[in-house]
Amino acid sequence: LLGLLATAELPREVRWGRLGTMLGHELGHVMEQAPGLSAAGEALMASEDAALRQRIGDLWVGDVHLRPGPALEEAGPDLRGLSAARRAGQAEAQAAGEPFDDRAFFLAAATLHASNPTARQLQDQVDRSAHPPAAFRAELGRFVEGFERAFGCEPRPSAPFGHMLSRAGPAAAGGPSPPSVP
Repeated sequence: LLGLLATAELPREVRWGRLGTMLGHELGHVMEQAPGLSAAGEALMASEDAALRQRIGDLWVGDVHLRPGPALEEAGPDLRGLSAARRAGQAEAQAAGEPFDDRAFFLAAATLHASNPTARQLQDQVDRSAHPPAAFRAELGRFVEGFERAFGCEPRPSAPFGHMLSRAGPAAAGGPSPPSVP
C-alpha cells in the first residue's frame, strides 16, 4: 500500500486504477457488512450479488474455472471497488475539465494483480482460497462499464457492471429505482 501512495505524480487514471481500486475494494467490504441497510439497500445489494455471481461464473483462465460461491466474498468488493474507482476518477477529470482515459485506468488496475502462475498453481488457489487468484482478479475489469469501449471489444450478452450501491439513495428516498441487473 505504501508504494501505491507514492503515485501522486502519476496520471489520474493510474492513481485511480491502482490506489482507488484497492481502497474501493476495502470499501466494498464495508458496504457488504454495513448494518441497518434499508429494504431498498438490501434489495440492491442482493441484486448486485446475483449479477456478480453470474459474472464470476463466466470467468475461466485456461481450463481453470472460478466458482462464484466461494469467490463472491472477495470478487464482489473487487468489482465494486473497480467500478467506484473508475467513477471517482471520471468525476475528478470532469471537475478539472479534462478527459479520462478508460484504457489507461483499466491497465493500471490490472497491474495490481499481475502474475503468471502455472495451471496447477492457479487450480490450487481456486480450490483452497476465497481470494480469487490474481489472474481472475485482473480479468474482472472486463465486466466493468467502459471496458469494452476502451479496448474495442465485442459487447458481451450481459450488461456491464456499473455501480456500487450508487443508486440506493434516490430509490430509498422515493426517487427512481435503479435499473435491473441481469
